[in-house]
Amino acid sequence: MISPSQISPIRARANRGFSHVFLKNPLAQTPDATTVEAGNIFSPGAWSCGIGPIWRAQDGWKTPDDLPLETVFWRFEDGENGGIAPVLESKWRADEVEFHSRLTHIGGEGASGVDYATLQIHAPNDAEFGVLVRDIGPAGGQISGLGWDENGATLQIEGGAKIVFQTSPIRAQIFEKDADFDSPCALFLWEGNGAKTEISFRVEHGFGARSLGNLAAPAPHGPPRVEEGFARAILEWKTAVPTQICALVNAGELPDSPRFEAAKNGSDARISRVWELACHHLLAASEAGTARIGAINYPHLWLRDGVLVARAFDLMGRADLARVACEEIAPQIFAGGFGAESDAPGQGIWALVSHAKHTGDWGWLELQWPHILARLSWIEKMISTDKPLRAVGSGRIPFYLETPAINVVCNAAKNGVISGRMDWHAPDFFINCWSVRGLRDGAFAANLRGDQAGFNRWNELADELEHAVFEHLLPHYGNPRDPIITPYPSETLTDSEFLPALRERFTLWFRTHRLDENGARKREELWTYFEVAQIHNAFRLGLVEEAWTALDALLDDEIELGAWREGWAGGNENLPFGNGNGRRGWLDEKTAQAGNMPHGWTCAEIVNLLHFLGADEKSVYKLGKNV
Repeated sequence: MISPSQISPIRARANRGFSHVFLKNPLAQTPDATTVEAGNIFSPGAWSCGIGPIWRAQDGWKTPDDLPLETVFWRFEDGENGGIAPVLESKWRADEVEFHSRLTHIGGEGASGVDYATLQIHAPNDAEFGVLVRDIGPAGGQISGLGWDENGATLQIEGGAKIVFQTSPIRAQIFEKDADFDSPCALFLWEGNGAKTEISFRVEHGFGARSLGNLAAPAPHGPPRVEEGFARAILEWKTAVPTQICALVNAGELPDSPRFEAAKNGSDARISRVWELACHHLLAASEAGTARIGAINYPHLWLRDGVLVARAFDLMGRADLARVACEEIAPQIFAGGFGAESDAPGQGIWALVSHAKHTGDWGWLELQWPHILARLSWIEKMISTDKPLRAVGSGRIPFYLETPAINVVCNAAKNGVISGRMDWHAPDFFINCWSVRGLRDGAFAANLRGDQAGFNRWNELADELEHAVFEHLLPHYGNPRDPIITPYPSETLTDSEFLPALRERFTLWFRTHRLDENGARKREELWTYFEVAQIHNAFRLGLVEEAWTALDALLDDEIELGAWREGWAGGNENLPFGNGNGRRGWLDEKTAQAGNMPHGWTCAEIVNLLHFLGADEKSVYKLGKNV
């Protein structure tokens, strides 16, 4: 038997907290997300427990968190056609023992997902290794009790998950809570035989202690056998993302460039792999089919990011989820943690009209007309107001509620442009370009209704605002938000009278901020979605080789996981809803090493960019050719 003192160092150790990804069905609830870190250490649902490999070394018991991160191989497995499989694999070698871990997940409506895990170990005869279950994990929480059924090879976590071993352990041991530890932990061990040992188990999620008490426990979504779980998860992924980027790229008209040719003939497998990684993370962050930009940390609609996620759903072939996203967006003119912001009305119109254009469902768009009209009214008021305008937006984060500007939509207009508020800034070029887009799309919707007067009115207002943007705001171009708004997605200043000046400003900004003195990429360390959108617009404005210089490096950045981050370690974006309080694992701001990841805005920008390179809007792309 293992003494409590032998296992105590592991019980006390925090998780690595460096990077994490989620396995989750888009229809499931947020607490059902399985959080995974390097070594395939995982938590089956939020705040449940931590499950991962363990082995005995000469100097005590170890987990993958004890190894240098660069020695722990961790990635989504390769799928068909250069994409991914929804299976996380991790490999490492330590103390003459080789480990190969695989993990997948099946979920659905509600919170009753199932994780499937295998652990293959090549070890000498005297090696001891196995699985450790403890409170600290990627998204761990306090465990109230553990019960081991040896005959059924099942560990019941009180009020939580159930772990069923398909390969029965040689030894099982539970360490109760004591004066040093407020949660029990469980250790399951096998011994090396000089060859290969394979451990298989499934984990059924369960949240009984956090339910209302009158809810019946749902049946697990996945099958009982581990091998069946892997097969089904891989099969389901084949239909989860109907639009495959390789097919689009191979059919697209791409400019003359060796890099484009590699994408075109399929030899650059990074394109399809990163496409599917981004799609996976967007689906995993969704809750009950709604668009979310991060699992757990962003539990409500954040409009600025959410409209891009809705667009990405359409482009990946998930118009069903895009429809859900748009119908959540439609009645909420302002939504997001920073209150009522002036870029919101234009974004909402663009999201609704873009989805209708994609689906051709003009009847649905007609139902949205009252929401579009309300947003058009806001844009008109913001352009002409001589005093600050205020509104109460939904989903405001607690620490921002204390600021006086929380309800300020904009200040008095100046020179015919909106004097706006967005985030902690006043990036008026960004805000007004969104408003031009909203007016143009509002005019489009009015024309569909046969409203010629509205069509003329909002197009004329868009013309006036666009000219004012050109005259009064383009000369001050330089906020990092400026190069992410046009030509994509707003298409503002793309007419011939404006385009040369826009291209000149953008080119100077991009070559200064995204490339170094040697022409190599400058990586965006904090707000990764900015960089992707900036590269997108570099392509559209003709900086093809410079754009590929940046995109090549960006594709290599996260080719294993696609887990682009937002923000800095311990930064204010890290735990915006205080949901780390009393939690353990990556939600603990003492151990979290970055902000939100994988970040949905970045993933959405990746989908939008790669789809554009493969198939989308060639006429706009040609603005930049031969310049």
